[in-house]
Amino acid sequence: MLTSPLRAASRALPAQRRAVLRAATRHYASAMADLSAVESDAAEEARLRQDLADAHQLTAIYGMDDLVWNHISHRWRDGFLITPGKMMYEEVGPDDIVFSGDSENPTANIIHEALYAKRPDVNSIMHIHTRNVLAVSCLEEGLKCYAQDTVPFYGRVNYYDWDGVSDDYNEQEALGNSMTGLTAEGYTAHTLMMRNHGATITGRSVGEAWVRSYYLDKTAKLQMDLLKSGAKINMPSAEVMQQTADAFDSGDFAAGLHEWAALKRMAARRRS
Repeated sequence: MLTSPLRAASRALPAQRRAVLRAATRHYASAMADLSAVESDAAEEARLRQDLADAHQLTAIYGMDDLVWNHISHRWRDGFLITPGKMMYEEVGPDDIVFSGDSENPTANIIHEALYAKRPDVNSIMHIHTRNVLAVSCLEEGLKCYAQDTVPFYGRVNYYDWDGVSDDYNEQEALGNSMTGLTAEGYTAHTLMMRNHGATITGRSVGEAWVRSYYLDKTAKLQMDLLKSGAKINMPSAEVMQQTADAFDSGDFAAGLHEWAALKRMAARRRS
């Protein structure tokens, strides 16, 4: 930027030269703004890559991984960053995350692309095949909520009938549509139970999608444990379930709000 003496001297210059100096100053300011934007863009990509790497490692730590399969992603630019494929989750680092279309797991590109296209409110997606989730995906009654930890899924789940391995781009329209519209209870779904297959969980951030996935697995485990017990189940009232589910949707109980930073520190400690 011109100093005060230079500014004063510039006033004595011919009008044409002063115009050139003004244009150069504007060009410099514009260039600096562009550089700042590029640096900010790079920092945001690095943050997302680290979040996704942490999410993969935490999935392995909590036993929710499935060898090299399944996938976690986050929107980025005109596509998304996603699981590379052909790597164990515990070894996935920030530099291993790939851009949409480059995953070596073909189902990753199809499922995530389909949901992002239909749900502009979704920024992150996690697809899992845990034993508990697989078991519930095979039950005709679907996912049931019986306790406080399970309530975030009350009225927030849609279903998609198994149509074979999701490796056909022709399936994307039906898959995406399964997460549009409202649930039977009148809410926007954040979780898709894929019958006889697994589940796909969405969120506004990697942390929200991951923490929801953790609680989905916990919800499915509780359901299977109760079924195996054969005991009579005490079912909470629909009113209490609805009120509590609304409280979990946002505010101080939103998924990942308190847990994600602590989980990232855990992942960092495991790496050290």
